Order: sequence, then C-alpha cells, then structure tokens
Amino acid sequence: SCIAAVLNGKLVDWNYARVARTLGFAVDNRKAADLRHFPIEKTRLQTVFPGMVLGIAAFLPYGWVLQQRAPLAAPLVLQFIISFCFIASLNTLNTLLIDLFPDRPATAAAACNLVRCWLGAAGAAAVDHMLKGMGWGWCFGFLGLVMTLGLVLLWVERVYGMGWREKRLERVRARGSD
Repeated sequence: SCIAAVLNGKLVDWNYARVARTLGFAVDNRKAADLRHFPIEKTRLQTVFPGMVLGIAAFLPYGWVLQQRAPLAAPLVLQFIISFCFIASLNTLNTLLIDLFPDRPATAAAACNLVRCWLGAAGAAAVDHMLKGMGWGWCFGFLGLVMTLGLVLLWVERVYGMGWREKRLERVRARGSD
C-alpha cells in the first residue's frame, strides 16, 4: 500500500503533465490550475483502468487460492498485487474527486470516506454470509464481477464526466449570480 501511494503519485503527476503538454495546457505546480477546459476525468482515469484491471485479475483467483489452501506464498503474492493496485486506484480516484470539487475539497473527501466506510461496514456484515453460502472462490468471483461493473461506471464518467462537470459549474455560476 505504501509503495503504491508513492509510485502512483509520481505516475499520476507524470500523466497529468504529459496530457497537459499534449494539449498546450500550462502546468504550474505552485498554484491550482483552472481545469474547466481540461479533460481531467480522462487524464486521471487513464491510470486507474490498468491498475483496477490488474487488481481484479489478482482478486478473482484469490478466493480459489484460499479455498484450495494453497501454499502461503500464493495468497501473499496476490495480496501484494491486490493492495498495490487497489490503493493506487483509490488514491487516483481521490485525486480526481479533489480536482472535480476544488472549491470544497474537504467536503468531497469527507463524503467519499463516509460512503466508503458505509459500504465497508455493509460488506463486513455480508461477507461472512456470502463466504458460507457461496464458498471462498465463488464469493471472490462475485465480488470481482461487482468491481468490474464499477469499472463500467468509471468508463461512463470518463466519457461523459467533462460535460457533466461543465453543466454543474454552469448551475453553480447561475446560483452565484442570483
């Protein structure tokens, strides 16, 4: 998780600078950029998709490895890959969230953490029943499918996010001029 946070931060910064240079967008690390005309959703999510796909690919066999009581090295290697990929993706999504709500970054982060904790609590309450009813392999397979569906939602954000962001900013400006 720590390695992912450090390496992914460098990757996200590099990718942002790369896209900004391609679009002729000035990058100033000392002040916040005006992202109204910058495809920040596409830029941030470019680094999320490979990590999430790799993480899900490691997550799917994890349940079967546990169910088959494989040697300890197998689940440990999968845990490393899973935690690296999912923490890197989570950090990137949190960065995107702050980019989308630069006027209320603390509120956005708090709302994200609240929803994440609620879902974590619901998952913790349900997973024992799922493991007993489905078995380890099928349980992790089902959860991998749910994560894959989440990737579809991120793809929708990648495609439509900039337009949605512009409409939200227009509504905010309209309320401010009242």
